[in-house]
Amino acid sequence: MLNGEIKMTTKPIHIRDFVTAFPLAKIMPPEMRVLFREWINEDESRRDLGRKEYLSAFQNWYTQREVISKAWADYSESSEDSLRHLSLNPRISRKVQSIPERSSILDIGCGLGDAVIPHLKSEQTYVGVDTSRYCLSRLKEKYGLSNISLGETKPNDIKFTLFGALPTTLPFPQSHGFDEVLCNMALHNVKDLETSLASIFSLLKPKGRYFISTFDADRISRSNFPELAGNPRITYHRTNDIFNILRDYSEGVRTEQNGGIFKIFEGKAR
Repeated sequence: MLNGEIKMTTKPIHIRDFVTAFPLAKIMPPEMRVLFREWINEDESRRDLGRKEYLSAFQNWYTQREVISKAWADYSESSEDSLRHLSLNPRISRKVQSIPERSSILDIGCGLGDAVIPHLKSEQTYVGVDTSRYCLSRLKEKYGLSNISLGETKPNDIKFTLFGALPTTLPFPQSHGFDEVLCNMALHNVKDLETSLASIFSLLKPKGRYFISTFDADRISRSNFPELAGNPRITYHRTNDIFNILRDYSEGVRTEQNGGIFKIFEGKAR
């Protein structure tokens, strides 16, 4: 990235050799191929399904995923999500407010953007990335940011959103192009922690900064939140595991407890 120019790739690394194994995937939009590959990787036995079977099963999986995304989005906008509203979101907002003007910012798992977008500066470049079409659509309604399909030309506006997710479905070459990477409440959605964190550093400039928040697995496991502790779709990565991987890529890592169930990791890439 030079002078705020963001380089995107029309052939993300996750698509390589993919349509050879699943020919009907060629007719899917690039965004659906992203999720289709994720669906296959969740359960290798799905590779043995017939063509009609795997498309039908995938559609059912994706529909359920969007239902969950909508439920999460509605909950996060309600007064019921008090820990996020009163503790985590204000901390994320303070971080965004501290980022210098003219910085390039990648927001992985941007969701509805409420804690970030209102606090961006006019000359900052911002790219929000998420795999929920519902969330990206709601974000556009609320803040007017364009949602660009994979392969489309970058808009003239320097703030927009894209479809993608950790660990290897981010629509950028590994070009070390961003000054700041935010990754808030997204790590618990991935099982491959080391690859996911490596992806973040591959997109940061040398000396670039990161801000990561996730569930505090050490607190959740002994908390009074059974609906979180027993959720099979959430992977609770241990604080020490996250810290040790970040330390290998960083000049230093600072950790912070937030809201009783959240953990924040902040640092600078080497």
